[in-house]
Amino acid sequence: EKDIAYQGTLSIAFGARGSGNAVAHYEPLRKVINLTKMRGAGSLAHEWWHGLDDYLGVKMGVKGYLSEHPRTYPLFQKLIDTMKYKPQTPEQDSTSQQEPQPDTQTDVQDGTGQSSENQNGAGTREEMLSGRIWIIPVSAALAALCLLLFARRRKWRNVRMQKDLRNKYLRLYRILYQMMEYDRKKPIPEDEEELCRILKETYHISNKRSRKIIIRLLETAFGNRNPEKRDLKELEKLCISVREKSMASKNLFQKFLFVFGKGF
Repeated sequence: EKDIAYQGTLSIAFGARGSGNAVAHYEPLRKVINLTKMRGAGSLAHEWWHGLDDYLGVKMGVKGYLSEHPRTYPLFQKLIDTMKYKPQTPEQDSTSQQEPQPDTQTDVQDGTGQSSENQNGAGTREEMLSGRIWIIPVSAALAALCLLLFARRRKWRNVRMQKDLRNKYLRLYRILYQMMEYDRKKPIPEDEEELCRILKETYHISNKRSRKIIIRLLETAFGNRNPEKRDLKELEKLCISVREKSMASKNLFQKFLFVFGKGF
């Protein structure tokens, strides 16, 4: 998570910054990506690349995005040229030799930043992106990875942010209940016998281990009992066991929905 956030310098805001019609934007001064509440989905990877462009610009010592000053770093210029343009194939080269050539010749910039002339009078940049279809699936994969890393265990992070022990305990209980409800695909009665039965049948957790935890949970959630630190640790271990056994029974797509869609 630290690497994908540029050593922890990148932040994300949801519907908290900006105005106008943009669905998302990147702010280089604050190093933050803002996604609108209703229309920001699908824009994270695009803005993440703006952040990478800005991060590289800072590291290379240029003022602004590195893509705005590619000549200062020849390898980056070569990367941009490779992504945007492709050389002529032998067939295209022979076709261009047969066609009437214009009087002016096109300057071509090589990977060293020097300008040269093409002997055929036609630049090597006239066909953009046609041979770079692989960029689309790679971008989609990176977008999925970004979303997965940022969404991973977001509910658990919310628990750790709570300072009050009772709030932590009850939030952790909601995570446990929601994981069980998600796997069962229907609402579950918040009843001692029913919860213990599901833990045993679905997750192979013995009643001896789960019953005391469930009794304390229900007494805290629906009574006046105050939990102790020991209760929190036992409940967290139970949640981790349920999560691990739930993940083990899912295929890759189901795991993605479980982690990204629900934030477990």
